[in-house]
Amino acid sequence: MGSLYRPKYKAADRTIRESRVWWLKYRADGKIIRESSETDERRMAEKLLKLREGAAEEGRPILPWANRITMRDLAEDLRNDYTANERRSADRLEFSLDHLLPVFGHRRAAHVSSADVTTYIATRQAENAANATINRELTALKRMFSLALAGEKLHRAPRIRKLDEHNVRRASSSGTSSRPPGGTCRPSPSSRPPTSPAGGSGASSSPSNGDKSISRRVV
Repeated sequence: MGSLYRPKYKAADRTIRESRVWWLKYRADGKIIRESSETDERRMAEKLLKLREGAAEEGRPILPWANRITMRDLAEDLRNDYTANERRSADRLEFSLDHLLPVFGHRRAAHVSSADVTTYIATRQAENAANATINRELTALKRMFSLALAGEKLHRAPRIRKLDEHNVRRASSSGTSSRPPGGTCRPSPSSRPPTSPAGGSGASSSPSNGDKSISRRVV
């Protein structure tokens, strides 16, 4: 069973003081681990302690340094991934990072939420950025978190959903559907009027069996 505590330290005036930040104490892999929660809110520290205890009980890797990793660190990992895999879209990546890092660069990666991503999208839309452009930025952001999870640097990643780009041609407002330039509209065989034996259009001249008004030849 883990616990919380505030370590004591000797201040410059030689008085003994208590830290404002809560620390965690728990057991994992048979060892006692002490880790700063990096918060002075007991409720937040308790939540982190439960996460650590749950991971230890399930045998999942515990990453005490996860709270220290910034989004700028993840961006550097993404650049290295592009270099290692010789991706040709490195210039496009830098264009995306030029918009992402001013907003997320200083943030702790573990603290970025789905709501933060939604706020970013709304801000970019207010700047009149096209959805296709925003989607490229979201792709880079999602890849940053994917690499962090694969490298066991983070426990979780925010949900990132792309936008509709509306590139498909739609029907016009008058109700007629658009068609490729130069295209012609041909009726289907079933919609063509029947032709007479002489080649003209119209109904057949042969009387039906049910027609009682049959014309006779006058002799």
